[in-house]
Amino acid sequence: MKTTTKIIKRIALLFSMLCYSVVMFGQHGWTVTPSDYAFNGQVTAAVSVNSTEVASGTLGAFVGDECRGHADAKVFPVTGRTIFEVICYSNAAAGEILSFRYYDDVTGTVHDVNETVEFISDMINGSAIAPNEFNVDAVLPNNPPEVVVPIADQNLNEGFGSTTVDVTGVFSDPDGDPLTLSATSDDGTVVTVALSGTTLTITEVGLGTCNVTVNADDGEYNVDDLFIVTVNNVNDPPVVDNPVPDQDLDEFFGTKVIDVSGVFSDPDGDALAMTVSSSNESVVTVALSGTDLTITEVGLGISAVSLCASDDALETCDEFDVTVNPQSGLPPDWVVNPADFAFNGQVNAKVILDCDEVTSGWLAAFVGDQCRGFIEADYFAPSDHYVFGLICYSNAASGEIMTFRYFDPASGLVHEPSAETQEFIADMVV
Repeated sequence: MKTTTKIIKRIALLFSMLCYSVVMFGQHGWTVTPSDYAFNGQVTAAVSVNSTEVASGTLGAFVGDECRGHADAKVFPVTGRTIFEVICYSNAAAGEILSFRYYDDVTGTVHDVNETVEFISDMINGSAIAPNEFNVDAVLPNNPPEVVVPIADQNLNEGFGSTTVDVTGVFSDPDGDPLTLSATSDDGTVVTVALSGTTLTITEVGLGTCNVTVNADDGEYNVDDLFIVTVNNVNDPPVVDNPVPDQDLDEFFGTKVIDVSGVFSDPDGDALAMTVSSSNESVVTVALSGTDLTITEVGLGISAVSLCASDDALETCDEFDVTVNPQSGLPPDWVVNPADFAFNGQVNAKVILDCDEVTSGWLAAFVGDQCRGFIEADYFAPSDHYVFGLICYSNAASGEIMTFRYFDPASGLVHEPSAETQEFIADMVV
């Protein structure tokens, strides 16, 4: 047994020789006189403070408040870990309970270690290869948050409505504590402010200058970042007070007149000049006479109408859709203008719906979602069938693949055959 103990001590000594001291440590005030004690043993440990392994400092062994040994941090090259090899002293061969304290040389603070070890004379408790894992639950001193990147003053023109500022990088906390942000305006008649996460929204109320303060709080300390917001008086654009509703009109309506006198107003009281335009004059044309807007029918389909008001510097537009529907009650996207296409061809077909040949309704050809022609069912006496002599249109002489949809007037439903398609070829009759 004695031989074994000596071998272990020699191995421990060899490990100790392989280690090297990290740094000369500051004063911790711990002293021990080995000659005052009859017995000794060694405890080797790594220390973690708040789950982070330390790389420097001093570990001391205690019975009560009496220091029984201490050791500075060393790096063991084999593992690269920082360890403490503490020779502990006692006048009892066994039984005393050693507690431990860790001295943080960076902050100059002493922390109690959670773990304890029973002293046994000549013990080798832990090793450089497999040290004890000692843990400290430290309450670290709290440092106040800091302003890292101040928010720039905001110079805004009247009418901006609202603007946002990303305050993500404005503050930092030296301890990594989460920060609670808040914001205030010292003049709510100029702007109001609100925070959502790290997005600060500044909302216009009136003209003038005010101070906005963004505060960061770590629960104990807080810091302010103050910046100036200026809202300048500028010419305001006309505003839409009463938008013109979308117009859904039936084929052959001819013309429709809309009074647009109350659509716009100007915040500055400026006189307004109005203009109007149609995005698709193959559907409707538009004209203004004073405050009367006249919509004139040209064809089927949808056109976006823009009614604009200008104060001679700024312009505001109100856009609404005019839809001219076929009287047949067909779906509104079944609209085609033959003049828009260079080629045509004819497809003659009958339609089978739920195993029965249809005797009414409409058949349309499509390329994607663009209607390329539609026709109503017609009775063909020689064959005693209802057929659809569908004229199809294209701007490609050949190659486009057409799909077909059938509109059932009885149910008001549109059916799309699952398999039938037709390659368009100019002047085809199929």
